[in-house]
Amino acid sequence: MRLLSWNIQYGKGGADGRIDLKRIARVIRSRELPDVMGLQEISRWDPNTDSGVDQLEQLRELFPEYQAFYGAALERSGGVDGKLREFGNLILSKLAPSQVRHLALTYPADAKASSMPRMLSEVTVETEVGWVRFATTHLEFFSPRQRAAQATRIQELHLEASAQMRQPPLDRPETAFSLVPQSPSMIVCGDFNFLPESAAYRLLTEAVKAPDHALVDAWQRWQPDTPHPPTCGLHDVKQWPDGPHCRDFFFITNDLVDTVQKIEVNTETAASDHQPVWLELG
Repeated sequence: MRLLSWNIQYGKGGADGRIDLKRIARVIRSRELPDVMGLQEISRWDPNTDSGVDQLEQLRELFPEYQAFYGAALERSGGVDGKLREFGNLILSKLAPSQVRHLALTYPADAKASSMPRMLSEVTVETEVGWVRFATTHLEFFSPRQRAAQATRIQELHLEASAQMRQPPLDRPETAFSLVPQSPSMIVCGDFNFLPESAAYRLLTEAVKAPDHALVDAWQRWQPDTPHPPTCGLHDVKQWPDGPHCRDFFFITNDLVDTVQKIEVNTETAASDHQPVWLELG
């Protein structure tokens, strides 16, 4: 199973500032295509980004072999042609999901920082390693308080889904209440806007009681003696004056640790201010 996570910054290049979703697609297609990918920062109908085009439809056209599941974290007035401006995350999947969920994350008040609503998109898919919940997210950049609360909420949502697996509701076949395959196994990727040594990182990966599975950092488990490679600040020195560092991750439940074959960061492309992260399970 091949997976990709990438904050594409609505197609804005990290070196030239040019918006080009076709360039994003060329980078992804330059190697064997992933089974599922999580993309962050997709814009729709916003006149301030890409002249207000519908980037969801553009990405559907660029990746016709995938099903697209878009979750808008932000929906506000002011879009082109009277539409709502939208900004959010996208899952593209070759695997047909048994269930799709778009879940709002915690948004506590913080008068000391700029912020916007954040969310998590999740698909439950059958893979070579069994049924897995694949999710992607993009946590708050400006507010450490909100970011920590959102990391905690992701773990809460994971434990809630695991409990649903162990204690399923009563089945009502052929209705909206019919049971669908669930899984205690989770993969969550994205731009978490925290560093590996941060408090929010520790909140997301803190231990849980059995039979639940804790979320662990796939890179740290695969290469425990090697620092995380940088995932931003490599090509866009204007947005990232502090230089290269890591804030994009794959977190997996500990039952999947032994399936990790490889995790790597493409540090060469400047198609976004972030770098694509690839994970292989098997």
